[in-house]
Amino acid sequence: MHILGKVLLWFSIPLVITAVVFTTMLLDIRSNWKAKLDTSLQAAQQSADTLRVEKAKTAALTEELINARHSWGDAWTAANGNRSQGENGAIEIGVGSGKGLGQKAQALGKPLPNVFLFAHTSPEEAQFLGEFKLSELRIDSATCQITRTLYPGEEEGWEQLRGVYHVRDTIPFGWISAISELDGQILIAQRHLEVQREQLKTLNEEVIESEESLAQRKAELNGDPDAPQGAEQEVVDGLVETVRRLETERNAVLANVDVLRHDLNDKYVLLRETMDANTSMTKKIADAAGSASVQPRNGVGPALTVRPQADRE
Repeated sequence: MHILGKVLLWFSIPLVITAVVFTTMLLDIRSNWKAKLDTSLQAAQQSADTLRVEKAKTAALTEELINARHSWGDAWTAANGNRSQGENGAIEIGVGSGKGLGQKAQALGKPLPNVFLFAHTSPEEAQFLGEFKLSELRIDSATCQITRTLYPGEEEGWEQLRGVYHVRDTIPFGWISAISELDGQILIAQRHLEVQREQLKTLNEEVIESEESLAQRKAELNGDPDAPQGAEQEVVDGLVETVRRLETERNAVLANVDVLRHDLNDKYVLLRETMDANTSMTKKIADAAGSASVQPRNGVGPALTVRPQADRE
């Protein structure tokens, strides 16, 4: 081999070794980069899927929010709300047409709309009062008249709800249906309560009448020392004492009758004995008289026979 070729061969050996080393390193770097690239692509795909799902959720929530806002309508905060002293079932609220409440209907000359009132009982809670009609609408205030029959004591409870009121021009239909159903159930319950109160009143009257009748019967039984002058003795003494007195008199009469009955029986026995003795004596006399005969005078004519009185009869 030529000397120059040998020299080049020895010089190429380190280069080949270096090339092999660098090629190995390049392959390792390429493998690591490809693995990271695949991981990044997978993460990007997952992020895209997550983003797509989140966008769908956001769109659904946005639509739900729009529907909720549409269902609840416009809202106003009315300060210094209070029960109206001039009308029954009316509330004065501190918001009017100057803030848009009923402004459109008033401008068009149409009937004022109904609103729904909520009274703030605390910063976190509010009490629903019901559906009200705007009976009077002013620039900075309005008078609301409730559209249903007031519950017993409800209007007096409004005195405790002075302050901030929340006014809405509409509420979701489901709420309206539920409120209407509850109002109907409350009305039925009130009717049942009124019927039960009438029944209780009738029962109480019957109890009073029964007690009066019982007191009268007791007075009849036990007597009335304060009876008016001229009243019968049984009214003064009472039926119980009168019955006892009459029973005593009856027992005395029965005892006297019993004595008379025994006396009569003794006299009847004596009478029978006397009658039997008289009968026996009469029979003896008749027998004696029957055996005697009367002779005719100077032997002329038949003999006269004397018969006993019993035979003649």
